[in-house]
Amino acid sequence: MDLRFNSLLIVTYGRSGSTLLQGVINSIDGMLIRGENENFIEGLYDGYRRLTLAIERRPDLERTVQPSHHWYGAAAIDLDLYISNCEKMVKSVLLAEQYDNRNICCYGFKEIRYFQVKDFNAYLEFLEKIFPNICFIFNTRNRSDVLQSAWWKNKRQASVNKLLNDIENNFHRYALSHPKHSFEITYEDVISKSSKLKELFSFLGAPYSESTIECVLSTPHSFDQKSFNPSHDPRIRYSNPNVYQGRIAYCIIDKLPKKIRSGQPFDFSGVVVLTDQATNISAIEVIPYHDNVYTTFGLASPEVTKSHPEVPSSKTARFEVRNYIIDKPGQIGLIIKLGNGEKFKVCSIMAPE
Repeated sequence: MDLRFNSLLIVTYGRSGSTLLQGVINSIDGMLIRGENENFIEGLYDGYRRLTLAIERRPDLERTVQPSHHWYGAAAIDLDLYISNCEKMVKSVLLAEQYDNRNICCYGFKEIRYFQVKDFNAYLEFLEKIFPNICFIFNTRNRSDVLQSAWWKNKRQASVNKLLNDIENNFHRYALSHPKHSFEITYEDVISKSSKLKELFSFLGAPYSESTIECVLSTPHSFDQKSFNPSHDPRIRYSNPNVYQGRIAYCIIDKLPKKIRSGQPFDFSGVVVLTDQATNISAIEVIPYHDNVYTTFGLASPEVTKSHPEVPSSKTARFEVRNYIIDKPGQIGLIIKLGNGEKFKVCSIMAPE
């Protein structure tokens, strides 16, 4: 595959859906895009900036060659060598155990801490120096959703709104001035599989696969599904998260009888985790419906609470369905109804033949 770039950075802020975008891009053969790293490269940029100041402020070069001079050695500062060493070091850190993997054509990472950088343009210009043939993907999300998400909603909304507005303007200005290696996309573009998402693949020189994207979008991101250790059960088919529209983080059925027989009642249970801006669950419905089924939700879920304390709904994430009876082969649909009246089919259970 002939990808157009050799390195790629997802430039964004917290709660923008960037982990999902990271997963989408990593689905491309030859891509290795790591997650956040506390923006450690900013420290390298600070070193570059200081060395540049040292060069600009150093006195007459002929005097700095004297061992007794307080600027001794300043004439030997080699910024090109510094850049070269930074590039090698950063690549080795990011690729790590994959350093010798010849199948990796493009590497990079996503980071959310660009609002902490004092000179945004100068920093990205430094990144251009230490990443070969770089591509910047600027990722944003609907402002009102971000303001009500996770830690943002606990801060002064006016201040956060200004902060996000300023950083988004920085993103947009840089993208406009560097169109050949910059691309702007939103979380909404990704989850809706809009034409913009297809344009991104074309921009990167990668084929767009509808089935691959569906697979990525149906996989929980940011929340670690492995921590719940759900068994892989081919009878369960989870709905594409697009239908949740950001209201539900994920749904897992983790207790389902090994054998389900027609005409015999059975119980099953699982976990539904709402996003932090979603309303509460008002009902859980199972279709086809029958009179004797008993559903309950809002049950304590210590494991989920421990794994994701930042999500308010994690404390009462468990649900149970009891006394359900299958009348004939087909699909059992699990419907989640929210307090605002919205209803979503989150998964199906395949009934026995």
